[in-house]
Amino acid sequence: MMPPSSRSWLFSRLDETERASLEHLLQSRRFRAGGRVFRAGDPAQTMYFVKSGHVHVVLDTRGGERLVVAEIGAGEMLGELSFFDRQLRLSSAEVVEDAELLECSYPTLMEFLIQHPHAAWDMLSVMGQRLRKADELLQRRAARGSTPEGNEAPLGFGERVSDRVVAFG
Repeated sequence: MMPPSSRSWLFSRLDETERASLEHLLQSRRFRAGGRVFRAGDPAQTMYFVKSGHVHVVLDTRGGERLVVAEIGAGEMLGELSFFDRQLRLSSAEVVEDAELLECSYPTLMEFLIQHPHAAWDMLSVMGQRLRKADELLQRRAARGSTPEGNEAPLGFGERVSDRVVAFG
């Protein structure tokens, strides 16, 4: 069973029965360190839950930089943004430590939601939290842009990464 405790795990609000039901529907895939789960530009037909191991989500900027925008570990998910908006992948996922991922296709998710329709509300709640965090990040960025140059505090590492992600997007 996957660890349900991670706050960033999309299904963290599901009860034990729902998590067991979902995990039963998912396809297990193993990846070796140094491999890729997906590449930027790939179609997003699946999303993944990390059962074990460690994956980096990497963004290649127009300036040629490679930014690690997320470090994903056991109990967390990856690939959900493009999966939900049905667009091409914006980033790549590189395996840092041998990993077992649980793959979720769109039909699998729909089957699960038919069996557990109230789980959609739990999913929306977690996605809403992610949107709120993104909105707060954009508000901070906009506020920083409205201050006179030279009066800004030095940016932290996370703020520099988020600025580059926003600029890339």
